[in-house]
Amino acid sequence: MTARASTRDPGLDRLQARLSRAAAVVGELAGEAEQRLAPKPEAAVLRVARSAKLEDTYHSTTIEGYRISRDEVRAVLEGRPYEGRTQDEITRLMALQGYSQAFDRTLDLVREAFGGGGPQLSEGMIFDLHLELWGPSIDAGIVSAADVRGWRDSPVVIRHSRHVPPGRGKVGRHMTQLVEQIKGLDVAPITRAVLVHWGLVHVHPFMDGNGRLARLLVNYMLAGSGLPWTTVRAEESPTYFRALERAHVEDDFEPLAEFLRDGILRSWEMHS
Repeated sequence: MTARASTRDPGLDRLQARLSRAAAVVGELAGEAEQRLAPKPEAAVLRVARSAKLEDTYHSTTIEGYRISRDEVRAVLEGRPYEGRTQDEITRLMALQGYSQAFDRTLDLVREAFGGGGPQLSEGMIFDLHLELWGPSIDAGIVSAADVRGWRDSPVVIRHSRHVPPGRGKVGRHMTQLVEQIKGLDVAPITRAVLVHWGLVHVHPFMDGNGRLARLLVNYMLAGSGLPWTTVRAEESPTYFRALERAHVEDDFEPLAEFLRDGILRSWEMHS
């Protein structure tokens, strides 16, 4: 890893230092797993991802507090009509439809990664995935396009967390720092996936959808490198959120690294 010069912005310098520390800690904890998991071909990776779509949609959306059933997820994925639904039901169903679209767009990005160069993180790609996540809700009039366009321009509070994301005037600079620094790190796929997840939810660049987007980006980094799609399950959320809190508030990246690494290993063993 290459040391970076000071940005002369204390907030950005701190983010830079934390990412560098996280890369070292995660790399050490994930090192053995990184060596064990040989990349699989594109067809096998996409097959695993497609087979995971229903469960991944259910769990990732449930983690964010939506009360949904697998039957509702299945109905959305099968394209069944929504006539006679209440407004609350439409809100839930549009969230599922958005996740489905963002999932499919992630698979497109995985194909592009196999086409050359591996996964490529960019601010534009993050914007595009976030728009896919909210597109159906915009079309249904649940949120406005202005609400989800660009980085957030309001303060945000993370439920049940002591972490305070950067203020609205700092979000753009922090996201540029995050993307450029992660792109410049010489790390293996699991380490990069953990860093992308932590960095995105730490900056919290959007008013809503950050967690779902972070989990999709984790899988873009993994699947685009030949590793299996890995779902964070709703019943694991207490452990998952504690691990994130430790990383955000205490600079302790070990619980998050171990949590995601172990999930990736389970997915690998399941699909080997």
